[in-house]
Amino acid sequence: MKRIVQVALIFVLVVLIFSAGGAGGVLLDRQVLLGYVPVSTINNSAAPDFQLMAQAWNLIQKVYVDRTAVNDLALTYGAISGMVDALGDTGHSRFMSPQMVKEEQSQNSGKFEGIGVEVQQKDGSIVIVAPFDNSPAKKAGLHAGDIILKVNGKDVTGLPLVAS
Repeated sequence: MKRIVQVALIFVLVVLIFSAGGAGGVLLDRQVLLGYVPVSTINNSAAPDFQLMAQAWNLIQKVYVDRTAVNDLALTYGAISGMVDALGDTGHSRFMSPQMVKEEQSQNSGKFEGIGVEVQQKDGSIVIVAPFDNSPAKKAGLHAGDIILKVNGKDVTGLPLVAS
């Protein structure tokens, strides 16, 4: 009889510990979320939407199968990008990560990678439109109208141009 009482008390204690842990986890989760998104900056009508986003975030964090694919920064940037895309303001508004901003600034500053030519597809061939000033292509003597047949020894005839 004494043994049954001990087992029952241990069982009740285990149930209480798990219940307290679960309740504490929910409470902590909601408090942590509030710490990341100051309530004073959220319009009252948007609170349910932020709650929905937090639920999705937490669900991914807890149960997504491929744990190596869960990247908090990528999820954040993806969510922001999705919000901006949902505006439907194609061509005028877009989200750019710091890396994307850096790459665009590099493109706009006249820096380039590769041999330094502008190319176009013409009759299945890759044709140089113009080599950039002070580029390896210009120094090698490439001119507008030259056709690129191989890149690193690989025949590129008939291959499509792909924007990077």
